[in-house]
Amino acid sequence: MTDPYYAPVYDLLIAWAKTSLNEEITAVEEVAATRYSYVLKLQTKNDVFYLKKTPESFFIEAALLKNLRSFSSQNFVPEVIVADKEMLCFITRACGHQTFRTVFAGNFDIDLMAEALTRYKFIQRNSVAHTQELLDLGVPDWRLNKFPALYAELMRDAENLKIWGIESNDIARMEGAKASLDRLCENLAAYNIPDALNHSDFQDNNILIDTLSGEITIIDWAETNLGNPLLSLATCLRAITDRYQIPQGSQEYIDLENLFFKDCGLSPEDFQPALKQVTLLAKIYYAFTFQDIIARSAHQFPSWGNKIKSALLEFLDEIGNE
Repeated sequence: MTDPYYAPVYDLLIAWAKTSLNEEITAVEEVAATRYSYVLKLQTKNDVFYLKKTPESFFIEAALLKNLRSFSSQNFVPEVIVADKEMLCFITRACGHQTFRTVFAGNFDIDLMAEALTRYKFIQRNSVAHTQELLDLGVPDWRLNKFPALYAELMRDAENLKIWGIESNDIARMEGAKASLDRLCENLAAYNIPDALNHSDFQDNNILIDTLSGEITIIDWAETNLGNPLLSLATCLRAITDRYQIPQGSQEYIDLENLFFKDCGLSPEDFQPALKQVTLLAKIYYAFTFQDIIARSAHQFPSWGNKIKSALLEFLDEIGNE
C-alpha cells in the first residue's frame, strides 16, 4: 500500500523510473516512508534498483554519493544511476540483501561489525582532503569550533525543547554548562584529529550486506556533517551497546571500544582521556542530529523526544559531576 503522504506523486515516480531505467518494472515494494525519506524497491527483469525521494534539504545525498565513490576506487556506498533535481529523487543499484540488524537477529557479531568499521573509517579518511568540496556541496559544518554556536541554537529552540520535555531548570543548567562545553571542544581539538565526513546515523540498520558476495555497503547518507570523526563512532558505539545490552566495563565493551577507536590518531596515553571527552560531547552531537532532521524536514517526530531528553540530561549530569 502506498503511504498516503506520498500517494499523490507515486505514479509520477514510477513513470520516471521506467523512463530513466528504460526497463519494464515488474514489481514495486515500499521500503521506507518518512517525511525525510521515501524509498521504493524496483524489480526489473534483470536487476533490482532503489528509488529514493527526499525533501530538497536532503537531496544532497545524490551528489554526495557520487562524490564519495569518486574519492576512491572502493564501492562502499550505493551507486547512483540517475537523479532528478526537480523531482528530488534518485535511483541506485541494489547493493545488499539484508541490514546488519537483520543478520545479527539479536546476537551481535563483532567480526562483521569490524568489517563495516574498516569501510566507514576508510570513507572518513578519504574525505579529509575534500573538506571544501563537501562544504560547497552543502554538508553541514559541525567542526568543533562550531559546537558552541550549535549549542546556543539548541538552547534557543524553545518549541522543540518543550516538546522533548526539557524543563526550565534544565535549560538553565544548559546555560551553565556552556563554559564546560567550550572547554571540552578545545580539549578534543587539541588532539589534532583531522575533520572528516560523519554519517549522522551510522548504525547497524544503515549497513547492508550482500549475503552472496559478502560485500558491505553503508547507506542513507542524507544526514551527514563535517566534523570530528570520533563523534559519529561514539554515537554508533552507544547505539550498539544499548541495543545488544553490552554493559560498560565488560570485556566485550572494552573490545568494542578498542575496535571503534583504534587507528583514529590517538596515542596510547591519550586514548582514555580523549574517549572520555568524546563520549560526553557525543551526547550533544546526538541531540544535534535529531534537531537537524526536524529542522530540515519541517516535521516533528514525537517518538524521538525521550531519546533527545535522555542524551541532554546525561550530558548535564555528567558535566555537573566533573
